[in-house]
Amino acid sequence: MEQVTIALPKGRLLEEALYFLAESGFPYPRRTSRKLIVQAADGRVRFILAKPWDVPTYVEHGAADLG
Repeated sequence: MEQVTIALPKGRLLEEALYFLAESGFPYPRRTSRKLIVQAADGRVRFILAKPWDVPTYVEHGAADLG
């Protein structure tokens, strides 16, 4: 199975984004450090934690599949 990369906004918007991921059935990252790229517990999804205005740029340039 291919890995999916999702860009998420850091800061105040992260909590709401994680809520929507959970409601959609996606596994969500466990933030135990200050890493900018984290894996979901099952390893199928990778998350890029970026400044909110950078999320569309990651998707536009192909670094993330979703944002």
